[in-house]
Amino acid sequence: KSSMEYKVLSATNPNTLTSKVNDAIKDGWEIVGGHQVVETHRQNRYVDGQHMDSTIKLEYSQTIVKSNINIPYDVPSNKIT
Repeated sequence: KSSMEYKVLSATNPNTLTSKVNDAIKDGWEIVGGHQVVETHRQNRYVDGQHMDSTIKLEYSQTIVKSNINIPYDVPSNKIT
């Protein structure tokens, strides 16, 4: 019987995501495709109608999979008769 696990790791900065991915790789997980970065929040700040700055929050993610394949095998008997 074989099965596959699927997981999406996410973090608010690339360094944390890198650490999570490296830990998962050490645990037998494999990355699938490239990482993703999405904007989760944007706030523009204005003073007297003049745009001053923007606050942008990002989320970084990486898809990983782990294959759990159980391959039964028989050790052949190499008896000399």
